[in-house]
Amino acid sequence: MPPRPTTLLAALPLISGCAVSIADDLPDDDARRLVTLLERDGVTVAREAAAAGRSRVLVARADTARAFEVAARERPPPQGALIPTEREVHAGMERERARAVERALLALPGVRRATVTLALPLRDPLSSAPPEPARAVAIVEGQPTQQSVRDVVVAAVHGLAPALVEVRLSPAPPSRPAPPLALVGPFLVSAPSAGPLRATLALFLGSMAVASSLLAWSRLRRRA
Repeated sequence: MPPRPTTLLAALPLISGCAVSIADDLPDDDARRLVTLLERDGVTVAREAAAAGRSRVLVARADTARAFEVAARERPPPQGALIPTEREVHAGMERERARAVERALLALPGVRRATVTLALPLRDPLSSAPPEPARAVAIVEGQPTQQSVRDVVVAAVHGLAPALVEVRLSPAPPSRPAPPLALVGPFLVSAPSAGPLRATLALFLGSMAVASSLLAWSRLRRRA
């Protein structure tokens, strides 16, 4: 019997961070069933607890496309649809795979946001014409390279040509510099707040001095 892909040795790519979540919030029983199906197909897979009675399923990044194909074959009908159409199932698969690619992109250094749109071919069994090729658009905010973004998207979609992946990079908005600080007595405050704080402290100390003087004068009068 061949070794299971969820052994520690095979799961090293998942532990080292080269993993993609293909399902974030599944009931534990459904997650175990999906893990079993993926293992039978030779996919490196692991299951993590997400919440009480819920799990997420991780696969090695290189196995992402194959994992989605296995999951799509075994996907139950969507809720609310007694007999889902092929297009409905296909559209749901597109959306889920796009969200998984976004999560994989967010794991890249320097990426703050990622939005992915996929256009995957829907094969018509009654047509002899070849289907349209798969296409993808990835809009990423941050400082990754176009090649690193394209590599992640291509690895997640079987048969996707790198030339048909459009990558749009936008730099992350500059962070605002921290305001200068000033020391007011024992307090370290922002420089713009230093003036009002000094005035407040001066008013408070002046009031205390007047109150102390009145108290001393009152005591002297009583003794006299």
